Amino acid sequence: MAVDGSSTAIQWVLRSDGVKRQADMVELPPPERYALLKANVDELPVVALDSSDGGRPFEVAWEVTLSDFDARRDRHAPESVAFLRSRGVDFDQSRARGVASAAFAAKLAAVLSSARQRGELTWAAFGGAYYFAYVVKMLAGGRPLPGTWHEFAAQARALLGGRVFDAKYMAELCERADLCGGLRRVAASLSVPRKNSPEPAAACLAGRKSHSACRIYTAMRRRILYRDGGASHQGLIDGLHH
Repeated sequence: MAVDGSSTAIQWVLRSDGVKRQADMVELPPPERYALLKANVDELPVVALDSSDGGRPFEVAWEVTLSDFDARRDRHAPESVAFLRSRGVDFDQSRARGVASAAFAAKLAAVLSSARQRGELTWAAFGGAYYFAYVVKMLAGGRPLPGTWHEFAAQARALLGGRVFDAKYMAELCERADLCGGLRRVAASLSVPRKNSPEPAAACLAGRKSHSACRIYTAMRRRILYRDGGASHQGLIDGLHH
């Protein structure tokens, strides 16, 4: 079973005032990258999560809108909120009809418990630092992330209950120039088919993105990193490792 996520609504969810943008993370040493991620995730509610299950006869994808964030109350970067609105996020509807992160975490924990009983669970993402951090935070009851990256990695293994991969990190380290870049470019280079669905210009379509990320991970493992199936990349997350 593969569960995947790479939502725009996570990676641009709002930063604390006075903290550098996520794009600046690559210029920082790993401990400072994690400290920046922790500062944002600890303080800021997540807007949406997306998942794809690649372990079924028919691949399925979900996008879950969460109700925790309130722009009138929570600290945020106005340009980030404006960007998400331009991509179709309706914050008023999210508060009124979205799912509370605590309720989602309880359901997810039950699903993970069942999945672990059926076999090994694999998590994959494309640029997944914030995705994994928010999932771990929710599964930990909303508590702040651990103080160091090593403590976070241990907590993630315990709560997620499976192997963790980042397809973006896998692609960039294989030393092929055509596999460096964003999700669409890498998917095109690997000839990864996209999920058939309408694609309005102003829509996040996070579930569709997670579906592509899941297929990129599978293509990397089977066609590019076939010698070990990508095992040497386990636990290495783009944005937190070189």
